Amino acid sequence: MSASVTVRQLAPEQDVSFDCPHCDTGLRTTGWRMPGMRVLASLECPACQRTYFGDYPAGDGYFGQALLERDTGEVHADRDDFFTKWLRESWAARSSEPVDVEWTTHREIDDPVVLNCLDTMYGHCLRKLFYAQYHVDEDDRDLVVIVPANLAWMVPDGAAAVWAVDLPLGRGTEWNDWLADQFESRLSEYGSVAVSCNRPFPINVDVDIERFTGVEPFPLDEWESRSADPTVTFVWRDDRQWSRFPPTTILYDWLGGRTARWVVENPVMARAGDVLDSVNRRIQQRRVIELASEIRSRNPGVEFAVAGLGASGGLPDWIADERVLSPTTSDERRLCRRYAGSQVVIGVHGSNMLLPSAHAPVTIDLMPSRRWGNLEQDLLSRHVDSRETGFHYHLLPLDTEPARVADLASAVLDADHRFD
Repeated sequence: MSASVTVRQLAPEQDVSFDCPHCDTGLRTTGWRMPGMRVLASLECPACQRTYFGDYPAGDGYFGQALLERDTGEVHADRDDFFTKWLRESWAARSSEPVDVEWTTHREIDDPVVLNCLDTMYGHCLRKLFYAQYHVDEDDRDLVVIVPANLAWMVPDGAAAVWAVDLPLGRGTEWNDWLADQFESRLSEYGSVAVSCNRPFPINVDVDIERFTGVEPFPLDEWESRSADPTVTFVWRDDRQWSRFPPTTILYDWLGGRTARWVVENPVMARAGDVLDSVNRRIQQRRVIELASEIRSRNPGVEFAVAGLGASGGLPDWIADERVLSPTTSDERRLCRRYAGSQVVIGVHGSNMLLPSAHAPVTIDLMPSRRWGNLEQDLLSRHVDSRETGFHYHLLPLDTEPARVADLASAVLDADHRFD
């Protein structure tokens, strides 16, 4: 795991430093607050008596800490982006609604370090969770993992406690004082509490994925022995399709601001968006079928599957359809076994590619033009040598035609590649 992992004190003292944006006086820490995905210090100005909450450098706070003025709701930060907007909006709409939490303790806790994996993006939650490997292997503290309930199955052995919060990703940005009170109450019994300053984009070349999923990745030394009957899997995702038109689920992200919100919330536009999404799914389905046909024409013995999130149906019988709309833990492991049994996985760039790329030896990532700045953030590499990496991971523009993708996949399958 990356040597850049850092831990900061949460209690009894808070290890952060801020200056008052009004009078430049150094702020005094008075406690901490964790109302969801954010880890915050409570602060006050000894000169002008204003009070604040300030981000710890954890999660997206690693890239820039924001300061929330409690009386006005104003956010002070060097950057004005989604992370500062979420702070402003969540504070304005804060609630104290109880949520279901499964509090699991595996052993006695003496010196806890908290790994907060809550987020509003699946990929961010997952990448944060990978830091558990570092804390289990290299940290003497007792690891307490806070994780969305749908990812609790992936917490590796060695954690002292797992707090699984049943909060949908769509509510991942919210400020929940009930949740903050629960966390504070349970951690207040310890004299010292630290927090992991994880990042949503860790250096992850050495993540041991089997410790998280319980599924052994494709054994590289069996590449040649399995080459007679290879498997290719397309990773399906309804909301970011292999299509020429951007799906409406990312329309707000595309345009940003009030205009986009009006478009998304307008009933007429919403209906038009539903129609467009349906068209995009049909386009993606046709492209996947064409891709499978092209690969089979070059490699008659190949098994082709479609797996991931989506409703099953509409594919030829010779394509294994393993899509699920609401995967259970059993479904998640079954999908990971499918990826681990595939020589090649193909899919549109996004968090949906993290687990497939971690289990399969070769990944073909189809990149939307607006996502080139995020390239490789959705790939979990287990190959250190740069020559090996060039064989195992391929990035193509999203508008690449199925026949050209099939050319690459077939060339990889035909390669007499030795891993030694």
